[in-house]
Amino acid sequence: PRRAAKARLRAAALCLIVVALAGPQWGVELVATEAKTHQVVIAVDASLSMTAEDAKPNRLEKAKETLALLLDALKGQRVGIVAFAGEAAQVCPLTTDAAAARQILHGLSTDMISVPGTAIGSALRTSVAALRPYAGPKWVVLLSDGEDHKTDPLGAADEAAAAGVTVF
Repeated sequence: PRRAAKARLRAAALCLIVVALAGPQWGVELVATEAKTHQVVIAVDASLSMTAEDAKPNRLEKAKETLALLLDALKGQRVGIVAFAGEAAQVCPLTTDAAAARQILHGLSTDMISVPGTAIGSALRTSVAALRPYAGPKWVVLLSDGEDHKTDPLGAADEAAAAGVTVF
């Protein structure tokens, strides 16, 4: 019995040495990492001209279908939505929840913005303001069927470029 006990103790000691050499660790350590996410704001024209039926069913619905595909491709990225007509409004803050952004996109209508017209400059400025707090690549995808001479869209594009925002 003494020999068997001694053999068991040696085997246990050998097992414990192997475990010690493996270096087990306990606890939780938080490590900061940098994710390479893009910040994208989609600026959509919601003016009355978007109800024209030259694209089936109309321009706004066609735009929403196309932008829904873009949102699918941007899963994992931070996306937001700005609707504009005669003025601009952020209708979806930047979020990584692409499904929520898609739902808000599908709810866009020409009734959302009460001021008629096309304020591309305002849409760009609102989009850049939404992107300002975030680091990393920043993009604005602008979709409009109109032109704007009142809100200085070229000046707004220059301001966006100066802020490090790429406008598509």
